This record gives sequence, structure tokens and C-alpha cells, in this order.
Amino acid sequence: MDYIREKVKKTEQIDAKSKDILLLFEEKELYLTALLGDYGNIRFTDKLKNEFFSDGLDHCVPKDNAMTPYLLEFNISTAFSLIRLWQRRQKDLPPDQLFHLIDTLVNSGTSSVK
Repeated sequence: MDYIREKVKKTEQIDAKSKDILLLFEEKELYLTALLGDYGNIRFTDKLKNEFFSDGLDHCVPKDNAMTPYLLEFNISTAFSLIRLWQRRQKDLPPDQLFHLIDTLVNSGTSSVK
């Protein structure tokens, strides 16, 4: 988690933070695959979400709404799931294309993907 905290501290923009997440998954792939995989550690997943998104992605959801925590969880879980799928598929998309897909899904939904 210390390595992850350092990555987050150095990042100020949402776009840069998302790219840092991809870099983190590439640099620490074996560890994260084990911790986030089917038999991984749910507490680690929650910590990772809190480290990266405690102040992010809230620009994508309504403020002061009872559904806000659910919408945030949806966006974060979707991003992590897509990164895990990307790894299982042997990184069949370039990292920038995956980042763009995640960004598009979070900001515009599935109907905007062409």
C-alpha cells in the first residue's frame, strides 16, 4: 500500500490518476492479480479503492444524492473489472485504448462506445 500511496500523492489530475492506475497494474501485475483475483483479498480491494478514489470520480455523479455512493462504487468496480479482464485477455488492447474505454464508460456510458 505504501507504493500505491506514493503513486497517488504524485498525481493531481483525474486523467493522470487513471493512467497511474494502469501503470500500477502493469508494474505490479503479479501481486495485484493475486490480491484482486477470484481468490484475492476483499479488504485489499477496498483499501485500493479508497487510496485511488477517496477524492476522485465524484465529478461524474450527482452531489448530495442518496445514490452517490452506489454510483461511485459502480464506476470504480467497473474500472477494476475491466483492468482485470484486460490482464486475463493477455492485454489484447493497448493501454491507452483501455484507458479511453474506461474514461468513456465512466463519463458517457456504454451507448457512447463505438
